[in-house]
Amino acid sequence: MRLRWAALCAAVAGLLTLLIIPATASADDRVDLWVLVINDGQPWSAAIAGRLTAEGVRHTSVNPYAADRQRITREFLQNGDSWAKFQAVIVPSDPIPGLSAEEITELRTFERRFGIREVAAYSWPGSELGFDGFEYIGSLDGITAQLTDTAKAQGFGYLQGKVAFEDNDPAVSETYGYLTRTLPGFQPFLTGIKGDANGVLAGTYQHDGREQLLFAFAYNGSQHQFQLLAHGIISWVTKGVHLGFSRNYYSVQVDGRDAEYPRWSSADNCTPGPGSVDCPNLPALPPIKASAEDQFYSRSWVDRNRIRLDEGTAGADRHRITVFYNVGTKQEMADEYNWIYTSRANGGSGICEDNPATTTCIDPIDVTTGYDEYIVPRERAAQLRRVLGNDPRAHNLDGSALAEGRIGYGPLEAVIRQYREEFVPDLVSLDQPEIDRVRRHQADSAAAEDQLVAYVQGGRLVVPKQDIPFAITVPEGSRYVGAGPVGQPFGEQYAGERSLRAISQAPLTVSLPQP
Repeated sequence: MRLRWAALCAAVAGLLTLLIIPATASADDRVDLWVLVINDGQPWSAAIAGRLTAEGVRHTSVNPYAADRQRITREFLQNGDSWAKFQAVIVPSDPIPGLSAEEITELRTFERRFGIREVAAYSWPGSELGFDGFEYIGSLDGITAQLTDTAKAQGFGYLQGKVAFEDNDPAVSETYGYLTRTLPGFQPFLTGIKGDANGVLAGTYQHDGREQLLFAFAYNGSQHQFQLLAHGIISWVTKGVHLGFSRNYYSVQVDGRDAEYPRWSSADNCTPGPGSVDCPNLPALPPIKASAEDQFYSRSWVDRNRIRLDEGTAGADRHRITVFYNVGTKQEMADEYNWIYTSRANGGSGICEDNPATTTCIDPIDVTTGYDEYIVPRERAAQLRRVLGNDPRAHNLDGSALAEGRIGYGPLEAVIRQYREEFVPDLVSLDQPEIDRVRRHQADSAAAEDQLVAYVQGGRLVVPKQDIPFAITVPEGSRYVGAGPVGQPFGEQYAGERSLRAISQAPLTVSLPQP
C-alpha cells in the first residue's frame, strides 16, 4: 500500500509539471484544444491517431501523400498572431515525410511561437535529434523496458514503471528498434536492456526552441507496449489538457449462472444428449451446474478482486471470453479447443482448414497443461487490449465457467494480476446501466466534437456556454473559476488527472496549475 501511494503521489506531481509555458509563448495567447496529426499510414502514426480517437481527443489528420490534402500554412495553423488552432502536433518521424521544406518551416515556426509540443512517432536515432549512436539494433521482442523518473514526472506517472514488449511468436520479429546513447539535453523516458546492450528507447529533446518526444522503436496500435504508453503520449504532448475522458474499464457478466449445461465428450468430439446438433443419438454425460459452494466462492471472489460479476444482460454488446459453455474442467476445454483449432491431420475437425479467412490452425496443445499455458495467456492479452482501449463494454462468459473446475476465473485473474503489476490507478468496474451511459456519451460527444469551442488562455481552460455533450481532462490541481463550485477541484479524479463528462454546461472556466 505504501509503494502504491508513493507511486500515485509521483503521478500527481508529474502531471502538475506538464503545463510549463515556454518562453516564446505569451500568457494572452489562445490555444484551441485540437491536435494536428501528420499521418502517413505507417503503423506507429496510425497507432497514435487511433488512440486519440479512442480517448475522444479532437484531432485533424493530414495524409502528407494525398494529392488533395490540406497544405500546412500559417493560416491553417493559426488565426492572426496570438491564436493557435492546434495545441499539439504528431508526426510520423523527424524528418517529416511528404511535407515540403516550406511546410516544415511553417510548422516549426508555429511550434516555437506558441510553445507547441511535438511527438515524432518513430525516428532514426540521429545526432540532430539528440541521439549519440546506438548500442544495439534489431528485434526488441520480449524485453522489459523501464520508465525513468523523468517520464513519470511528465505524463507517464499512471504506470508502475515496467513496460513489457510483446513476444508472441519466437520465429517472428515483432518489434524492431534501437537501444541508443544520447547527447546532453536529451531526457530519457524509456530505457531497455538486450543481452549486454543497455540504452535509451524514447525520450524528449529540447532544441531549436522546440520540444519533441522521440521514439527509437517501431510499434502498432495493438501491441501491449504501445497500449501502456499511449495515454502518456497524449498527456505529454497536450501538457495534460485535452478533450476526452479515459478510464481502464473491466466488468464481467455471467450468463445463466443457475443453468444446467451439457458436457463435451472427449471420446466422441461432440456434445451428446437431447437437442445435440452433432451427436443427438448418444447419451448425455453428467451436466455442469453451479453448486452452493460455487455461488459462495463467486461472491467472495468479487469482494477480493473488486471486479463485478453481474448477471448477464440479454442482447447487450459484450466481449466474449474464450471459455466454452460445455466444459467443466481445464482438460475438457483444451480437448475441445484442439478439436476446433487443429487440422484433420492433427486429429482436429479441420474447421480451421475450411475457414482460413477467420480461423488459424494451431499445433495441438497439451490437454493437461494447455489451458493454463496457451489459452489463458492469449485470452488475457485479448482482454487487456480492450481494457486499455477505453472500452467500457463488459466481458461475458457462461455460468458453467464458474462451476465445477471454476476454470473461468483463470483468464480473469490473469488480467487483474498483470494490470495491477503495471498500473497505478485501479480498474473501473461498471454495471450495465453505467456502461450504457458511458457509451452513449462517448458517441454523442464524438458526433458533436467539431462544434465544440474549447481553449486555453491566460492559464485557464475556457469552454463557452454550449448545449453540446463533451468530455475534458486536465491535470490534478485544476479548479473551477467563475461557474460551478468555485474554488473546488474540477471534475473527477483518476490517475493523477481530473476529468469531466457533461451534456450541457454553463460557461466553464477552470484555473490550471502553474509551475
